[in-house]
Amino acid sequence: MLLYVTLPASILHSFQMEMSLKLLMACMAVILTGLLTQFGSYILGIFLYKDCDKNHMKVLQYATICTNAGILGNALVEGICGQTGLLYASLYAVPQRVFMWSVGLTY
Repeated sequence: MLLYVTLPASILHSFQMEMSLKLLMACMAVILTGLLTQFGSYILGIFLYKDCDKNHMKVLQYATICTNAGILGNALVEGICGQTGLLYASLYAVPQRVFMWSVGLTY
């Protein structure tokens, strides 16, 4: 119930706040940071595992670009940082999800 109802509902609820220019700029900075982190992880995965055999290399590269930060981490962020923190955490996870379902599938 937590994964399929409560967490998605709390994420949707975090997006229902008054938008200001300051909040919008902070959201853009969070998304940009997420993108840079993902590109950095992708590049790092290319160079770190060159000496591994092909099968292990793909698994290690996938593990480098995909973290486990978006499932129960969001509930923890919401508990510590509130609704705005959950908004930032949800936005930070968007580039990771895109990489996971695009680059990750090629691995």
